[in-house]
Amino acid sequence: MKYYIGFDLGGTKVVAAALDEDFEILSRAKEKAGVDKGINNVYKAICSVIKKACSKANIDIKDVIAIGGCSPGLICPKTGTVLDSPNLGFKGFPLKKKLEKDF
Repeated sequence: MKYYIGFDLGGTKVVAAALDEDFEILSRAKEKAGVDKGINNVYKAICSVIKKACSKANIDIKDVIAIGGCSPGLICPKTGTVLDSPNLGFKGFPLKKKLEKDF
């Protein structure tokens, strides 16, 4: 079976959901974004909720075929770089590239 992960990065929290190939939600995870602790902490929170959503749904991350997310501010659709998100402190942050490397 193929699975998907979707996440929403907000000013105070990050939420994620694991979905099956019919786009039915299998699990959800939520964590504080930790914006006050810097950009790397926010990225760690994103990775954490992705892993938690997989774990709660008993999914091996290797079976996830796509991860999609949203963030406040401007994101380049071609590169997945967060160009500017003032409330999160992201400016030129290569979110897609980092997620591809880590997952």
